[in-house]
Amino acid sequence: MIIDPSGIDWSNRVSQMKHATLIISLILCLFTLSACNTIQGMGRDIEKAGEAIQGSAQKAKS
Repeated sequence: MIIDPSGIDWSNRVSQMKHATLIISLILCLFTLSACNTIQGMGRDIEKAGEAIQGSAQKAKS
């Protein structure tokens, strides 16, 4: 236990800060992973729209 002259138990404070940092890091990782999934889905939608346009262009060509 680390106690300074003001009576603050710094070992407990450091432990709390490490815990909070871990939780914030996990939340940021979850947001990042969900954003990747959303962007991947958006990419698929754009690809399907492009294929539909190509199909329409092929039909108009013939």
